Amino acid sequence: MNQGPTKVCTYKDFSNAKPQTFNGTGGVITFKGWIEKIELVFEICECPEESKVKFAACTFVDQALSWWNGHVEALTLLVANAMPWEELKAMLSAEYCPRGEIQKLEQELWNLTVQNYDIEAYIAKFSELALLRPGMITSEGKKIERFIWGLTPPIQGNVIAANPETLESAKRLAQKLYDHQNKKGGKVTETEAKKEGDNKKNWENKRKG
Repeated sequence: MNQGPTKVCTYKDFSNAKPQTFNGTGGVITFKGWIEKIELVFEICECPEESKVKFAACTFVDQALSWWNGHVEALTLLVANAMPWEELKAMLSAEYCPRGEIQKLEQELWNLTVQNYDIEAYIAKFSELALLRPGMITSEGKKIERFIWGLTPPIQGNVIAANPETLESAKRLAQKLYDHQNKKGGKVTETEAKKEGDNKKNWENKRKG
């Protein structure tokens, strides 16, 4: 039995999925968010590779549209639209993810710690930065180590002692411990701080061994 031709994704299908526009401002975070959402639309629409650049270019506005028009003028529209999606992504990354801003994000990730016992803000920022710079902490174990490093005493020691196997389990345990600590007033004694320091040293030595 013939099922007929497979339906091909059209621009109408793409636009009906409400792709987000990109104006070229907002830095790395905005750019990465646009990439994530546009690729989700590609997946939903089952967009063929040969249409991705053409459709994505239709979401450019303002500064990004001027940037794209400059490339179209240099390459011709036919050649520009025919480039692979990964090639356009690389071009956009070079333009809208300047190395200086990337380095700032990397530094922010390395220096990130819990402030004012606000574990929710720490988890949200850690997750955002880890997603933006996946090459910095590639393995699950490294993510767990870096997450625990930013916690405050004595909670850090409690999470180390629990030896969580996944980042999500480490987040859940930290959230639970901070909620409990905040109910107590969020104060850490000198003895607890010293004990935490010893726990951290032992843990780091064990990881290195």
